[in-house]
Amino acid sequence: MRIFVITGGSGFRFVAKKLRQQACDVSYGIGIADDGKSTRQFRILFDMPGIGDTRSRIIDLADPTVSGYDALKYRLPKTGSPVDLTMQFVDIAYQRTTLTSRLEGERADAIASRLLRFNQERIAAQRKGTLFDFRDASLGNAFFAGLYFEANGDLLKAIQLFSKFLNISGQIHPATIERPYPYLAARMQDGVILRGQRNITSYQNAPVEHLWFTDSNKEDAAEINPRVNPEIVEEIEQADLIVFGMGSFYTSIAVAARKYGFGKAIRKSNAPKLFLSNSVEDNETRGMSGGQMAQELIRNMRMSDTASLGLDTEYITHVIANSDLVSQNHIRPIRDGLNRDIEIIRTPLIGQENPDHYSPQRVIDQLSSFLK
Repeated sequence: MRIFVITGGSGFRFVAKKLRQQACDVSYGIGIADDGKSTRQFRILFDMPGIGDTRSRIIDLADPTVSGYDALKYRLPKTGSPVDLTMQFVDIAYQRTTLTSRLEGERADAIASRLLRFNQERIAAQRKGTLFDFRDASLGNAFFAGLYFEANGDLLKAIQLFSKFLNISGQIHPATIERPYPYLAARMQDGVILRGQRNITSYQNAPVEHLWFTDSNKEDAAEINPRVNPEIVEEIEQADLIVFGMGSFYTSIAVAARKYGFGKAIRKSNAPKLFLSNSVEDNETRGMSGGQMAQELIRNMRMSDTASLGLDTEYITHVIANSDLVSQNHIRPIRDGLNRDIEIIRTPLIGQENPDHYSPQRVIDQLSSFLK
């Protein structure tokens, strides 16, 4: 049975790790418009797509026993002088630390060669006056970037090579492969215009009113309408179950649904289409119920549909919402105007370990009930 999941880089992480152990075929659609943490450095210096969420999901789906897994999870310290942090990275790349020196020969060389390729590009950028900030930099991102440069900017090939190197379970597809690689912009309900996913996600004064894509992170950036990756259309056509998973609702889930052609592919699929609402509110969803989030997701899919005439139930058939409201921050599992032909499944999803997180097994049990 085939499952296709639309998700961000971290919200679905523990479920993805658990699904890795299951005997089912799971693929993921991941956005590339992120620009937070060290990902922003790669985007600005090298005109790359946002690779952070993709790298994160590759790590989640990786075989943790393969040599190099721990090294590619590593992040440099958040504090330190630019010179010290740069030297730490160079020592790692040249296998002068235990992080890489203790790895198996060929795999150690494979990691080192990609880190060094990235370092060559970094030095070239530095000669032009642009410095790379190594604070909290992800070694996995640097390795990914090395693969990307090695593949002459072929994002799909770089993802394929990274996935193969870590022996991942499942498939990962970027939401779009069109250039220019998109950035996000938003108008908030208080009228403020924000540019960049990191700024939208962290804004606390008002929720999102409207999202769009731009061709850069500059103030005069032009609006663009990127098409959905054809690989994602194929995955949707072949899926037995489609899941809109947890994550940053607007900047990870809704924006994936906004890629031109995505809505049409979803509408034409006969598979169950589940929206799994987040467990707790964040800056993007404050005050929203599960029903409101589903309705907003449908609105965004209509905007990416070439016909825009689909019924609500052709985009989402079910909403799975947590009924364990043990915190005031938990998202309410209510309909709030959502089409009554869309079934809301209210069920306890919170795990015992953390009152703000879903139990991965409870989520998987709900998904599995649609595959019987």
